[in-house]
Amino acid sequence: MNKPFAALLLVAAALPVCAQTYRSQNPYTSGELTLNRSRFEASAVGASGNLCQISGRVRQHIWRDGNGCEVHFKTAKNSITLSVPDHAREACSAYCGHNASFERTYRKLPTACTEQAAAQTERRFQTAYRGKRYGDAVKIKQQYLNRCDSFLHITEQMRARNDLAVSHKNAGNPEACRRTLQPLAEHMAGGFTAPPVYRESYERELQHARFNLKACGG
Repeated sequence: MNKPFAALLLVAAALPVCAQTYRSQNPYTSGELTLNRSRFEASAVGASGNLCQISGRVRQHIWRDGNGCEVHFKTAKNSITLSVPDHAREACSAYCGHNASFERTYRKLPTACTEQAAAQTERRFQTAYRGKRYGDAVKIKQQYLNRCDSFLHITEQMRARNDLAVSHKNAGNPEACRRTLQPLAEHMAGGFTAPPVYRESYERELQHARFNLKACGG
């Protein structure tokens, strides 16, 4: 799927001067772009689970691998869009599995949504929940969802909403529990079939969501 490639050249002035992480906002695929001055790493997983990976150095907003692949970087205030011109599309496909692509807009990941920060938030949530401080647990998980929901994969969204729904229920607010699960209504109605790559985790969270909705009077 991937092949060796040479990383090229110099810094593009408009790119970040310190390491920053960007992520795509699509719950059914995932894409992450890390930039550290002119050096970048990008990975993306398509809806069917196939992977794209590229890395190297950017020169004047373009990365070339020396074998025909050419990736353009378009920067905005809080986002970077990667695109491939038509003449380079075949060469760039060597870095991707079937029906996968790294061409998309990646948005700057809020600090609260980084892997380290999310792990800290989860520990705080679990401490509050296990201590039966359900009101605090609600606040912690709701703040996380408010900041990070659009950057999460569908199974992560479902897990967070299940956690929040149960916290609302145990805090004595079944209406808020049902409202939290409302965005998952289409899934609970069977309107989506998860691909094999994450079907097990999807089905598990779906089962939890249905159970939680029933427990909250839905």
